[in-house]
Amino acid sequence: GELEYLLTGDGKTSLFVGKMMPVFGIEYKDRKSDQRFGITPSLIARYTVGSQLGIKVRSKLMDDWLILAASVTNNSSTIEMFHFYSEIDKNNSKFVNGRAAVSIPVGRLYKTDDRLEIGVSGEYGGQDRALDSDGKMWLAGLDLQYLSVNFAVKAQLMEGRSPGHPDPVDDVWGLHLNPSGYLEVDWQLLAQFGIYARAEFRDALVTLGMERIYVTKEWRATGGVRVVVNPHMVVKGEYLHNDEYGGITEFDNDIVTSSMVLFF
Repeated sequence: GELEYLLTGDGKTSLFVGKMMPVFGIEYKDRKSDQRFGITPSLIARYTVGSQLGIKVRSKLMDDWLILAASVTNNSSTIEMFHFYSEIDKNNSKFVNGRAAVSIPVGRLYKTDDRLEIGVSGEYGGQDRALDSDGKMWLAGLDLQYLSVNFAVKAQLMEGRSPGHPDPVDDVWGLHLNPSGYLEVDWQLLAQFGIYARAEFRDALVTLGMERIYVTKEWRATGGVRVVVNPHMVVKGEYLHNDEYGGITEFDNDIVTSSMVLFF
């Protein structure tokens, strides 16, 4: 779990030690089903919401106008089942992670708590699974979110590189992530009923030496509804239209899904 130690009396600055949430982007805040407005994460979530092992500092400054977060970790922010994740380091290099954001209280013009937040993120370090520190992986991104009481707009754009290994030693994969991202709108129309929509795309080349290559050029449109049954139960329904571009053969892979989330 995540261990937290407050460094200031006002709770604006915190130190985290152990297995913790990443600092890259904004989607990690919604990675759990009871926190996510919809059902599925974005196409780029696999790069940004994975747990990391290390130490992290997060602070809000200047009356919450400036948000800073930084960490030193064993591993990248990719998810556990992905090719680029390893919680236990095999090399001496650590990942340096950071995010800086400006949070503007635009709602003060209308006597509300609405805020517009614009952030930049990055991480850099020795590639997971590699036995040496020669190959460096990096990820960089921009994010934006407008948060109101019952309405939110979220967007993120990122890219990254990881060299891999010329020989498929210890499954050290290579990554060439071209600009990829999403735009999402969440609207809780009534206390019990909400709707949401997300448009997204991912352009990635993943390789394992000369043995395997995965080419992804995918875009997706997602729409859904959520019904708050009671303070401990939410029912969600979602439709995902998946499509390929850039010369990749298209095939029928649309999905209709639903979920019931119980939380206490």
